[in-house]
Amino acid sequence: MLPQDPPPWPLRTLQQRTLEAVDATDRERIWVVLPPGAGKTLVGLSTAQRWQRRTVVLCPNLAIQQQWLDTWQQMVGPGHGSTDRRLDAELTVLTYQSLAVFDDEDGAGPEPRSHIDRLHPRGAELLAALQQAGPLTLVLDECHHLLQAWGQLLDEILQTLPEARVLGLTATPPQSLTTTEATLLDRLFGRPLYTASIPAAVRLGELSPFAELAWLTPPTDRESDYLHRTSSRFTELINGLADPARGTTPLFTWLDLRLSPEPHRELQTAGFDHLRHSDPELADALLRLAHCGFVQHPDGIVPAERHRADPTGEDWAIVWGDWVAHCLSRSGDADDALLISQLRRTLPAVGLQLVGRTVRRTQSPVDRVLARSAAKAAAAVEIAATEHRIRGESLRGLVLCDFVSAGATLPADLDRVMDQQAGSAVAVIRAMTADAATSPLAPIMITGEMLLTGRATAQALIDRLRRLGLRIEATDTEATTPLFTITGWDSPADRLRSVTDFLTAGGTRLLIGTRALLGEGWDAPAVNCVIDLTTATTATAVVQSRGRALRLDPADPQKVATTWSVVCIAEDHPLGQSDWNRFVRKHRGYWGVDPAGMIMNGVAHLDPGFTEQAAPPSPTWPATNERSVSTAADHDRIRERWQVGTPFTDREVPTLLVRPQATARRTAAPAAIEQAPVPQAVWSTLGPVLSGGSRLRWLSSSRSAELHRPVTVFGLACALADALATIGRLPAGSEGVEATPEPDGSLLVRWRSPDHRGAGGHSTSESPVGDPQAVFIEALDELLGPITATRWLVTRFLAEPATGDRWRALWGTLRPSTAVHHAVPRVFRGSRQRVAFGLAWARWVAVSELLDTRTAEGAAILDQVRGTSPLDLTTAFRLSWE
Repeated sequence: MLPQDPPPWPLRTLQQRTLEAVDATDRERIWVVLPPGAGKTLVGLSTAQRWQRRTVVLCPNLAIQQQWLDTWQQMVGPGHGSTDRRLDAELTVLTYQSLAVFDDEDGAGPEPRSHIDRLHPRGAELLAALQQAGPLTLVLDECHHLLQAWGQLLDEILQTLPEARVLGLTATPPQSLTTTEATLLDRLFGRPLYTASIPAAVRLGELSPFAELAWLTPPTDRESDYLHRTSSRFTELINGLADPARGTTPLFTWLDLRLSPEPHRELQTAGFDHLRHSDPELADALLRLAHCGFVQHPDGIVPAERHRADPTGEDWAIVWGDWVAHCLSRSGDADDALLISQLRRTLPAVGLQLVGRTVRRTQSPVDRVLARSAAKAAAAVEIAATEHRIRGESLRGLVLCDFVSAGATLPADLDRVMDQQAGSAVAVIRAMTADAATSPLAPIMITGEMLLTGRATAQALIDRLRRLGLRIEATDTEATTPLFTITGWDSPADRLRSVTDFLTAGGTRLLIGTRALLGEGWDAPAVNCVIDLTTATTATAVVQSRGRALRLDPADPQKVATTWSVVCIAEDHPLGQSDWNRFVRKHRGYWGVDPAGMIMNGVAHLDPGFTEQAAPPSPTWPATNERSVSTAADHDRIRERWQVGTPFTDREVPTLLVRPQATARRTAAPAAIEQAPVPQAVWSTLGPVLSGGSRLRWLSSSRSAELHRPVTVFGLACALADALATIGRLPAGSEGVEATPEPDGSLLVRWRSPDHRGAGGHSTSESPVGDPQAVFIEALDELLGPITATRWLVTRFLAEPATGDRWRALWGTLRPSTAVHHAVPRVFRGSRQRVAFGLAWARWVAVSELLDTRTAEGAAILDQVRGTSPLDLTTAFRLSWE
């Protein structure tokens, strides 16, 4: 039986809530999601105590294995816990690798073999020990690893352990999993038993308040010259393939067919609606080409934010690949075969490759330059110096790189463009020790074998370690730089522990290493700044890397953490946004607080001007970096934005970002986004207008007054919410609309259920269908966004600009001059729904005419306004947190 001594420290709120959920369930297999630093180890050990069975913990590496043993011995006393594969102890902690050892590479052979059959004898012995140990508690720490590497093996093993109770622990949120991972996890565990997000832990005071910051940089001059040359080749390729004489079915003819709503039997193309579901990446690429006028925009498709952007180099690769695979390769024409051969030879020059019938991205020189640009190391130096000016001697910084040093030589065409070690931890330590602003930080680079640092730092560390009785040596490493290699530890774990203690004590204020070594499993609560130079974009890598700085520091109760992402962008190159795209993927699904105090998902929380589609223009980069510096310097403001200690529900809320934008073609005066209009009574003339009666040429005095009522985003949102509530798609109406202004003048609009539902006289006879908040945001985007194919338009009028308008309004003789049209959201399909929309529109905006675009008049107006926006605004979907 496991000792049941309680831990010698109080449980945190999230730990307590998790254990309460464990106590309340009778499920034999459960999994729990808690952010890094929230105490998953203690949750696992306390669960094992509750279940009172022999316990085996599987974890991803030796550092985490030691943490489990240390925590267990602190709970029940020294001498408890084991790493013996015989499983004789009441609690045994092993790594996944101790089980997942195979005697072949991939199981290839004449017949498929199960993963268990492929186990090495040592793995098979451990499996036998598990089967013979009786009823077990099996704890799978950081169980996202089993999804990535050992999931199928664990699935087979658990089938041989029917009496085992299984607890999975992870920091990776379920919404970040791939479809394959989510399917496997659901089969192994079912739905998560308890989930808590990073914002929840910060609000509870169990993680440090933090700011995510971006530093945008162009490549160096030498790198930019090289990229400019490759850009010309890409542009030539685009123009060459656009030639209508190339191919029996030219490229743009093929793409127009792909966008057609009707299938083409002869060319074996499906309609675009089918394509959107079968190949969403191709559909998105086609819609971006349509946005820029390369092809015709398909009818009936409302462009989302991701479609309202210029096509990228990746988009061109996708459409070229589709053209090759489904058109040229099937034609049987000799000229098409020759064109395919030419493409096969040409594409590698622009970082693409034709493999079979698919065009794929390769490890292109362009991407290599951006990922490993020398400008990134220079940016890291500037950030570290900035953080030192802000924090002084309290700085405890961490620079994360992809690799220690480059072993392979550079490709010939990059030999004079980049340094051999560009992008490595070695390059960063060289830059940090050579710069007068960062060398006083005593930077240290750590690897699995040694430390690399400057002379003074090396001597200070050696003196400290020798006082502890360790035999440590330093050797001069490079004649060109004052770097010394330090060796002499008994194990890599001892080396990491020594340098962590040195960092905590302030002997060094900047540690440089790889994500593999200093990411998952490394516990250093003193770290308060992370500079991310890595290219890893998986949800696990992002959460674990950023988790290094979020842990509470007992020595600094007011700790505020900052995490910097350095992004290198070649603005004029078709593939020049590859580093920006990585930056976007890193923050997709990751929560942070924006300048207005709204907790947002994705790049929007770093800067309100950031979008997933494209990097901001280069003239704005200095201002962006300066805003990041200003944010980093104001720790009180960061803490204030997080509202630590205030209530929350820990759920995501669909949100629409509405941003003013000056356009060349303005169809109406811009809407005010800060005014909150007062709803008006509905006029008696509403019926004839809604039923398609004749337009009113002269308005009553009350109707004339409408022309001076300001059009506001808030008013439009309130009209929409009331209409949705009336038809049962929201549980309440306009009282739930929230509009939060951002510092850049944009507005974040969302709908939240008010405390007193049903107020305002809205009908609730129908139960809301689907996610009400998502329904509201999707409909609002349609209402405010550019007009495409739509069944119904709603019309409002602008006043005729003339002297004496006030007197004419007073006497009821003001003429409507300009008609402005909005698409009626598709949720209002039926006549009863449209009446509800018209009533709400009249209450908040104006008594207006609804036009059926199937009539001659409606079709003519739709052709006139198609592609235009009714307001001088742009919209973008966001996810906020509450």
